[in-house]
Amino acid sequence: MNQTVASDPHSSWHIRIKGKTLKALTGTKSVFYGDHVELSDERCDFASTVGIGGVPGTKFTWPVGAHDNKETGDIALTPEKEKVWAKWINIYKDKMLSKGLYRGDLYDIGYDRPEAHAVQKDGTMYYAFYAPSYDGDVELRGLEKGIYSVMDYENDRDLGTVSGPTGKLKVSFTTHLLVEVKSLDKSE
Repeated sequence: MNQTVASDPHSSWHIRIKGKTLKALTGTKSVFYGDHVELSDERCDFASTVGIGGVPGTKFTWPVGAHDNKETGDIALTPEKEKVWAKWINIYKDKMLSKGLYRGDLYDIGYDRPEAHAVQKDGTMYYAFYAPSYDGDVELRGLEKGIYSVMDYENDRDLGTVSGPTGKLKVSFTTHLLVEVKSLDKSE
């Protein structure tokens, strides 16, 4: 087996909790496949797989109208879906968080709010926050002492700077926020 799988999740929460659990069981560097995005919330939640360092996937039919699936509904590859797919596959290929170290030790999925996950890769920390909606401070745990730049890497938006070892950042989001944190210390 070269990657564990969410195995027919019923929601985005299932994708994330299975990812955290499987990484705890198989090792923080093991590869996790979030399974078909059509089984996530709104049938298009790529952020739940990509944000936790998973490999995104889908099933689709072409041409449009060729097949409907009883479990996932319309799985036709429409031009609209193709644009969404292109966006998320490009994010996945650019960051390759599936090759990073999942830091399941930094956040407790039962107590921390909003729900938070972290992946460490090539000296950069990546955080994923999930909630129906959230407005408040989040903690960026697992940093070294120093100053860091913070980017919303899904939307290519600068979120400012924080100081480690635990950066505090005021945020507001709906469903998810994916954050890349890089050291500004020139000596590294």
